[in-house]
Amino acid sequence: MTSALIKDALKALPSKAPQGQKDLLEELTLSMTKEDREHFDPALLAKVTKTHWTLAQKRGTGEPKLKIYTTAVSGKGPRKTIIDVVSDDLAFLVDSVAAEVNNHNYLIDLLLHPTLYTKYDAKGKLLETSLEEKDGFIRQSHIHIQINEAPQPEALKALEEGLYVALEDVYVANTDWRAMLAQLKQARRDLESAKTRRPLKEVQQYCAFLDYLYDNNFTLLGYREYQFIEKDGVLKSRTVANSGLGLLHKAVRPAYINDHDEGLPRNLQEKRRNLPPLSISKTNRLATVHRRVPMDAVAIKTYDADGNVKGEKLFLGLFTSVTYSRSVSDVPYLREKVEEVLEMSG
Repeated sequence: MTSALIKDALKALPSKAPQGQKDLLEELTLSMTKEDREHFDPALLAKVTKTHWTLAQKRGTGEPKLKIYTTAVSGKGPRKTIIDVVSDDLAFLVDSVAAEVNNHNYLIDLLLHPTLYTKYDAKGKLLETSLEEKDGFIRQSHIHIQINEAPQPEALKALEEGLYVALEDVYVANTDWRAMLAQLKQARRDLESAKTRRPLKEVQQYCAFLDYLYDNNFTLLGYREYQFIEKDGVLKSRTVANSGLGLLHKAVRPAYINDHDEGLPRNLQEKRRNLPPLSISKTNRLATVHRRVPMDAVAIKTYDADGNVKGEKLFLGLFTSVTYSRSVSDVPYLREKVEEVLEMSG
């Protein structure tokens, strides 16, 4: 059945279709389950392939392209919504796209995700594709999604806008990951050497916890540094210019609240400054990368030479699943809290 589907779909491609386009059609077919291949319309497969090839021609490295449209499969029956995405192959790409679709209350009926290796010239023109890794080639993701609904145009427009936001966030989270990891390591060093006026043992616990996060136990999605400014008796936090990375690379995007609110209200700024050298909280802002859940915030205070709090380094992300499944006694900082509670309760 696989060869028959490929053969019939190839006939529907242009007679002079490049080999890369034919390879893509085959990879799309091979990424299907046996049951999906038995029911997939060859004409639709050819159409999807041409759409992906066109999107790949129009995009440059690091630039995602997508197309959303409704169509009747095999020219009959209820209409379906098709989502076709072409992007650099990145961590969390597929689950982020799927989460955004689900966020709009659509159920995914089919999801395909083949990859090709591609080479672009300096102007972003697609030069060549390959099924195998080669020098100078990048791995390119092709995502095909089907939804058994035909929403109104305004709903499709909202879905498209949401998907582009998610795709951009996936890209910056991947691009800035190493820089965020370096900032986490530097924050740990700074905290260890700071004059915090806190017990040494407590600071050591915080540092051990940051080491734990650094060891692949926290998915870093955003970073930003703040300075606490007091003027006319009012405490404010000011973003340090050009400090943002990942999801916080744009200074206008709030960290703690969602994109429709300004951030922490003024009456909480003082409380924020007086928190311990390291604090963990949940934000009201949902992650657009990986899992569509409220992000975790790890805030690390910065100090001046006299030991006064002068600012904060904020890391947004998600604790990895292993953190939730392992014993709390294996997690630095948390295990000490548990020990304290057990001791207090007797």
